[in-house]
Amino acid sequence: MTNEILLSIAIPTYNRAKFLDISLNSLCKSVRKSGRNDVEILILDNASTDETRDVVKKYAEHKFLKYIKNDENIGADNNFKKAISLSRGKYVWIFGDDDLVFDDTILYLAQILDAPTAFGIVHLKAQNFTDETSPAEFQEFKNFKIYDGAKAEFIQEAHTNLTFITSNIVNKSLFDKIDLNTIANNNLGQLYWNIACAILSDKQAVVFDKIYAARQFNSGNYNFSEVFGINLNDTLSSIEKNYDAKFITEIFRKRLLIYYYPANIIRIRNGLSAVRNENCFRSLYEIYKKYPLFWIFTVSAMWIPKKLGLLMIKFMQKTI
Repeated sequence: MTNEILLSIAIPTYNRAKFLDISLNSLCKSVRKSGRNDVEILILDNASTDETRDVVKKYAEHKFLKYIKNDENIGADNNFKKAISLSRGKYVWIFGDDDLVFDDTILYLAQILDAPTAFGIVHLKAQNFTDETSPAEFQEFKNFKIYDGAKAEFIQEAHTNLTFITSNIVNKSLFDKIDLNTIANNNLGQLYWNIACAILSDKQAVVFDKIYAARQFNSGNYNFSEVFGINLNDTLSSIEKNYDAKFITEIFRKRLLIYYYPANIIRIRNGLSAVRNENCFRSLYEIYKKYPLFWIFTVSAMWIPKKLGLLMIKFMQKTI
């Protein structure tokens, strides 16, 4: 890492040239408009066999962009870790290859990251969009909050969005205190290092303005209850083992049981998500059977009439 680069935007990608093209177009435009010369964009191509290289060539004029192609596919988790290791910036932003920024996103982010006191994590809120909808450009960004020593409050605010790579910009110096090679390759390595970095740092920030756009329903080749049930619990258990953080992980679990699991189970049952949800009750029961919240909220979502469940989600979104 050098002090010359403030922000490294690292994009792990594999065979998603169409989405990468749109994403790179938005990022390059935003970096140019910012006028910043301390931002870099890295593309970590995990041995794609589509037109990814040709897409990147369209943006070769930009000196802040670097393309790295793996000789073979090393897996998504290892590609994320490689992205971190190759980033030179003070802050690392692992960016989803199908997400977008707005024209003034980089300018606004740089103003936050320029703060004399370093943040551990800057957590971002997203404007969601689909192939059928277009995100609306934001004209003004001003709503963010600094969490100084309030680690539990920060975790409660960010919660499961700590699993979403584009929602979190991390201070790279904190990775020197975390051995990335010991983190399990279970699709949730980012949750481990995001919580760990929040524990290791006294100051975080949350940007409530929706300064980037996240494409929805574009990843479905996994089993929800395996990744966000078994694997997520394994990740939280590893954090508890390596850090004095049970109070943090219990906050996380409580929110999972009250809202995250019920909402996603209901969405999947109504065909609103492409992910699978095999052996849901069995997987979650083994982990949460001693938690009353599991029986009150999560199990209820498995049998409540589907349409009524959707109304329940809307109510919970307004009250939780």
